[in-house]
Amino acid sequence: LQELWRKGTLVGALCYVLARATRAANPDAALVTGLLHNVGRLYLVAGAHAHDPALPRAPGWDEVLQDWHPRFARAILAHWKFPDTVCAAVAGQNGWAREQPPEDALSDVLVAALLLVPCVWYRDLLPDTVGTIGAFRRLRLEVEDCRRLLGDCAEQIRQLRDALSGA
Repeated sequence: LQELWRKGTLVGALCYVLARATRAANPDAALVTGLLHNVGRLYLVAGAHAHDPALPRAPGWDEVLQDWHPRFARAILAHWKFPDTVCAAVAGQNGWAREQPPEDALSDVLVAALLLVPCVWYRDLLPDTVGTIGAFRRLRLEVEDCRRLLGDCAEQIRQLRDALSGA
């Protein structure tokens, strides 16, 4: 649970910073979308553990979880009456290879934030990450833009994560 929350806070902070910098989406909506992007994963992991504690260690579990958690997240968020744009972005978070623009740019913000997570620690991954993904092109973000954004916003991201984590 702690790892899910830690990743959610990082993705939420990155979504906020990306939305604010690109003006592609409302930063507050982006923050919430990033925070809740993995609620389906939480639901599936908790349910699997209750059913069979060995299930999360079974071969192929990670792939099943990766495929299914966005659908469950969408259903949960829709049930909680979140806006359609948030539900759609969370449901489409695995669509990083999508070349067609999504209905709302919030989806691209979430995909970009998810893909930037490893780049927070390993900036040398930026060229391969940014240069090949449609979400970055649609957000008009180049490698140097992302490098500058991560550098300039590192303190802001840390503050957001600390505030969201209660640190």
